[in-house]
Amino acid sequence: MPIQEQALSSLIGGMSLRDKALALLVVGGPGTDLIPAVEQKAGSGCVGGVFLTEAAGNWSVGPNGAVSAAQILAPAVDCEVAPLVVTDAEPGTRVLKVPVAPLAHPREFGAVSAEDLPGAVAEFTARSTRFAMDLAAAGVHLNLGATVDVDVDAGHYMARQRRSFGGDPVVVQAFGEAMVSGHCDAGVAAVLKHFPNQGAALADPHLGESVSSNSLAQWRTFGAVPYLGTSAPVVMTGHIRYPGIDGGRPASLSAEITEGWLRGELGFDGVVITDDLATMRGVTIEGTAGARAVASIEAGADLVLFVSHSEVEQIVASIIERATTDPAFLARVDASLDRLLRLKAAFGLVAPLDPDWFTLC
Repeated sequence: MPIQEQALSSLIGGMSLRDKALALLVVGGPGTDLIPAVEQKAGSGCVGGVFLTEAAGNWSVGPNGAVSAAQILAPAVDCEVAPLVVTDAEPGTRVLKVPVAPLAHPREFGAVSAEDLPGAVAEFTARSTRFAMDLAAAGVHLNLGATVDVDVDAGHYMARQRRSFGGDPVVVQAFGEAMVSGHCDAGVAAVLKHFPNQGAALADPHLGESVSSNSLAQWRTFGAVPYLGTSAPVVMTGHIRYPGIDGGRPASLSAEITEGWLRGELGFDGVVITDDLATMRGVTIEGTAGARAVASIEAGADLVLFVSHSEVEQIVASIIERATTDPAFLARVDASLDRLLRLKAAFGLVAPLDPDWFTLC
């Protein structure tokens, strides 16, 4: 076994259950003392990642105007595995949670014909690289901003939001991969979302249950297309439900969708992160915060996102309890840690591992 593989295996094997539980969490909260707040509740601030937003007052701006996550990360200096810095910066200005100049949305190019698509994609790739360089300068590792939902029609949720790349799966795939490529060139991971396809839902998952109007057969030739052969290192599962699939559970909590569709049918072997499990009504009706975290990990998620750290103690306790009593669940946790630490190592966030051995995209 190569020495880096040995070091990775040894690192995971030496982690306590508390360390492992915390490593799978991405948490948010107000101000710049996020990590001390988590440490006070959970006994350690060495979480998998911190979700930073301008509205929560997380970003600090230096005297020269530069935006940085350094103040947030400073208390985690002793973590053997440092947290990822995660934010949400989609094209346009509707969802831009870090104070940098926005990435122009492809809609600004106007209608794109099949003939014009290669040129438009090349331009968007270049713009994405410049944008991601600004994110990298601010300390961002993961951008939850590559929205590849395919709109069923203008009345569906994502189309009403004007956040998607449109209703043509081929065009959406092209712009999605352009954004991923541009970010990879800048050393940032662009996260594809919201798997399987939030563009097929009429209702807003922030407000309640969000159900797909497309069948599984329709999804395979429509919403699945942007994920086929993607080079994205991370995919986000959404809270959309499919009638008759896994008891109607949201995708973020469904093994049939995460493991079956994403990993099995599409062959994705990168990191899977959930959409927010703390505040979105489309998923918070599914038991306690701890139960939702456990269900997501059981379903195949590697990182569980809670934009509020208010229940972190309960979440960690729930993961530890399940891992203590269920060997299969503990094996799932270790498999997630293997994928996650490989991603973090590519960013230089894992002290014992050589970043040159690992690839981001």
